[in-house]
Parts: sequence; structure tokens; C-alpha cells
Amino acid sequence: MNRPNLTVVTRATTRKLILKSGRCVGVEYSEGGRIERAEASSEVILSAGAFGSPKLLMLSGIGNAGDLGKFGIKAEVDLPGVGRNLQDHLLTFIIHEGKVRAPAGAMALSERLGGRKL
Repeated sequence: MNRPNLTVVTRATTRKLILKSGRCVGVEYSEGGRIERAEASSEVILSAGAFGSPKLLMLSGIGNAGDLGKFGIKAEVDLPGVGRNLQDHLLTFIIHEGKVRAPAGAMALSERLGGRKL
């Protein structure tokens, strides 16, 4: 499908957002060792996940001005909530050889034991 209003760049890493008068108008990214820029004619949608989105915002100068200043980043938009309330939900996998054979399709330890005591 040919869409003149969409450009997809793969194998690139977004470095920061391009701001003009406090408004995001594009992105700066690295691709193949080169720094490139892509500017939007109407809007930029940031979708970099729970860790990547606040990271890009802060690297671009959007966040708590005091926090950004500690890292030598000039605050373009003082927005104290950026990066706050991030809660890591750790998920740990444990592999264990049980004394009883797990029924086919069983996923969790409780399913394996089926209420039986070992």
C-alpha cells in the first residue's frame, strides 16, 4: 500500500523528540551510524512503551525541570509528572522438577499439583 503520509524506518533508534515552541514536531534518530531527522506535518505519536516513552520525553527536555537539570538537560517543558508513578512489576520464573508428573496442558504449579500434597 502506498501512503504518502507515512514513512516507516526500521533498524533505527530514536534519540529525542524535536520541539518547536513547546510542541513536538518530529524525531531525531540514529540509523546506520548517522543522525537523521524526521519532521511531521501535523502530529507525532509517541509509542515507546512504559520505559521508553518517559525516557524520550526527558531526553528531549520534557519533564521535571529540577531532575532534568541534574543531568545537564535543558527543560523545554516543565512537566513534573513525566516518569513518575512508574511501578516495576517483577516477574520471576522458577523451573522446578516436581515429584509428580504434570498433566498435559498444565501451566502453573497449582495446576500441576491439582490440590495433592507431596
